[in-house]
Amino acid sequence: MRPSNRFKILILSLVHAVAGLIIFIVPIIIVLNGTVPSAWFVLVSIGAALIGIGGILLTLLRSGRELLNQKIIFSILPVILLLMTAAFVAGFQSL
Repeated sequence: MRPSNRFKILILSLVHAVAGLIIFIVPIIIVLNGTVPSAWFVLVSIGAALIGIGGILLTLLRSGRELLNQKIIFSILPVILLLMTAAFVAGFQSL
């Protein structure tokens, strides 16, 4: 028996949601605890939030529940990815 497409999307979304929350929350916690020398490390969380937004838009597009139309999503996705990359680089550079 093969899993349905909806089931595949659900599992993929759940796995990515958990991973995304970890990448978002852990940098905030270690900055608040003072584990890292610079508060700029919180930019990693901002990068995670940006990639999460992009992932949600793509998931909604694939599931048929478009928040924005496909053309808009594909035009803003490169900007989101660029900003996410810049936030990750700046955050990790602060170490």
